[in-house]
Amino acid sequence: MVPSNRCGEKPLSSRARLGVELCGSGGNMTVVRIEAAKIPGGITMCLDNSDTYLEDATFLLDRDSLLHSLVLLEFACEEMAKAYILWDSWQAQKGCEVIEVDERAFRNHPFKVRRFEQVLGEDALLLHSSALGKARIPFMLGGPDVSMSHNLRLEGAFVDFREGAFVIGENASLAHPIDVGGLICLVKEKNGELKRLVSGGKTT
Repeated sequence: MVPSNRCGEKPLSSRARLGVELCGSGGNMTVVRIEAAKIPGGITMCLDNSDTYLEDATFLLDRDSLLHSLVLLEFACEEMAKAYILWDSWQAQKGCEVIEVDERAFRNHPFKVRRFEQVLGEDALLLHSSALGKARIPFMLGGPDVSMSHNLRLEGAFVDFREGAFVIGENASLAHPIDVGGLICLVKEKNGELKRLVSGGKTT
């Protein structure tokens, strides 16, 4: 039996088309309906997973494995973003027994990238391409544009064959001036902030 939503007029299936906005999504979106009591545990699970990725990224960074460290850093950022999207939805629907969460939190990489950029602010690492296929590293004012596709995590993880040559991390390797260690610390800090809010049971 599908739980009823006190904020709605009738129960919905687990995924339904709704004309609502969460996290600036705009327009109709597909939602996943989650019992409110399960949201804190889900947020904590996402943050714990993010922290584990950060620990592994630090381990690789300490061994000069920049590409693989970047891959895990992005995974950590995505899990952090998912946690914040769950938090956003929980706060926006206070008093509801069932929380409607944008399905893209679980399926869509660019959607999560936008959210973790909001969380990290000007220190965010742009890991997706712009319309021109390039991204500016915000904290390198006046620095070069770095070509980084939204599949950076794949480029840094796998060997490819392009234009007659085997390559790995062709674009990601240009990002070596990035303070990866600093970003790891920043994501840990943001994870900790949300964990404290959740553990305190606060819905501001």
